[in-house]
Amino acid sequence: MLGLASARSFRAALSGLFLAALLALTAAGSAAAGPPPVSISEPPLSFSVDIQVRGSHGYNLTIEALNHRTVSLVVAKAGNADTPLTLYSAPGRATRDRVEADFGELGRVSLRFTPANKRAFSDPHKGCTPHPGRFDGVIRFRGEQGFTQVRAKRAKGTVDPDGGGRCVIKRAGARPGPLRTLANVQPELLATALGAVARSEDRSVAFYDIDLSEKRAGVLAVPLAAVEEERGRVSILRLALELLDRPVAIPSPAGVQPFNITIAPPAPFQGTGSYLAPPGVAPTWTGDLAVDFPGIGRVPLTGPEFVTKICNGALHQATQACLDDLRDFIEPRGSQLASL
Repeated sequence: MLGLASARSFRAALSGLFLAALLALTAAGSAAAGPPPVSISEPPLSFSVDIQVRGSHGYNLTIEALNHRTVSLVVAKAGNADTPLTLYSAPGRATRDRVEADFGELGRVSLRFTPANKRAFSDPHKGCTPHPGRFDGVIRFRGEQGFTQVRAKRAKGTVDPDGGGRCVIKRAGARPGPLRTLANVQPELLATALGAVARSEDRSVAFYDIDLSEKRAGVLAVPLAAVEEERGRVSILRLALELLDRPVAIPSPAGVQPFNITIAPPAPFQGTGSYLAPPGVAPTWTGDLAVDFPGIGRVPLTGPEFVTKICNGALHQATQACLDDLRDFIEPRGSQLASL
């Protein structure tokens, strides 16, 4: 599993893998003359804060602010890539000097920043990297059921008043790594993707998996589970995410009826999900597929309460449109997942 040690690497993993896999499909399906340049970039941040803290029971905490009005706390198991992470976000105040946020019954953060190099910090033209320093004040957090706790008066971290905006380099061309390989193959790419969502008044549970395969490029599989909820003014997003080089979804052979897909992702997922679509009958999504999230325990990812959507077949325009619809289905406007 991909290691997610901080909120920033978490966002990069989610956006760069979950969504860029779809961009890779689009690039791979371009004209046979060759794929056009792919530019994957985000607007430069105007401000960022990153604070690292150790929690109890082997967890790491990252206090992060990517704007002046929202403070987030990311909790992930240290040194254990198979453990899901949790993102808590609350309205707050983040400036070059202070970080404050109230997480209700979960805790609060009230910190003042002292830069390690005050002269460089006060010079707006000095360097392009975040400014390291020390945060002093109050850090108090207790996860659900006490899965981790933090009580600290100081921590190390960084402040970047410009968010790296002065140093953003816009590059044309495909992203390096496995996605670049996929983007440069001819449309011999096969995609099998499934999304399942169960929404209620107090929370939303989603499971998503996309398997991309090609004879020369191999396999890229990205299974993901997300639980979203609101607790007063605190938004909570729990995530389990894998990036694999082997298949997770096994669809039935072409022409076999009824059509079915079996999905069996590795840890931190448990069990198997089975999608079955008999002709003329509503499809079913059954099995014992689940994931354990810190603080709330096991969350089932199958059952009659889930609405499902699938995409399956060789790369072509219809498949790409299906994958776009599936992405919107999993992360509708207004969801925490879509806002990352």
